[in-house]
Amino acid sequence: MTDYFEKVSPKRRIGDALNVLAEAPFFFQRDDPELFAFLRRHRAAFARFYEAHFGWQLVVEGPMARLYKSRWVNKALTPSQHDVFDLTRKGECLGFLLVLEFYEHLLDERNASIDDAEPLRFEMGELLAFVGGRLTEELGDDEGGEDVARRILRAIFPTLLRFRFLIDIPPPPETRASLHPDRRCTNTTCGYSPMPPSGGRSARRTRRKRPAKA
Repeated sequence: MTDYFEKVSPKRRIGDALNVLAEAPFFFQRDDPELFAFLRRHRAAFARFYEAHFGWQLVVEGPMARLYKSRWVNKALTPSQHDVFDLTRKGECLGFLLVLEFYEHLLDERNASIDDAEPLRFEMGELLAFVGGRLTEELGDDEGGEDVARRILRAIFPTLLRFRFLIDIPPPPETRASLHPDRRCTNTTCGYSPMPPSGGRSARRTRRKRPAKA
């Protein structure tokens, strides 16, 4: 192992970087900016190590890093038991694409960048209005609107929060009780900080495509 990290310093951070990449499917810059910078600076050494010993690919892009595994060694595990971000249902895929499109809409509207130190924040009502409008625009009044948007988003939100594509930002207790129900997500949160997607996916590539019916 020392051969791969011979020129990497400080040595004490090598173990930290190896651990964070194994602890969760995604390691975000906001988790530990200093450690993320260390990993990005020495990404070639870490990539060689993972490829040689495990056959894994290290992906570091924007403010996100992850390990890509092309095969599974434990054949006893079923696909549902793998701790990976893998959407298979039509409604989940549609909801994810619409959240990505909303994220890029916010970047354009607020003249922001995914490299900004402060992440974007938005309320659930903003997302509902955007998704409902896009569904109506593409599918018509019968298949669009905020009621349909709410159903689609409720199906995908637990997954997005679990894998931290969205970060829950609870409101202050004194303002929470006064919020309209439509500005909450299943009555638990009202603010979210979106994280950029992985794998180089871009909602801009999907804007001219008609979303499939959920």
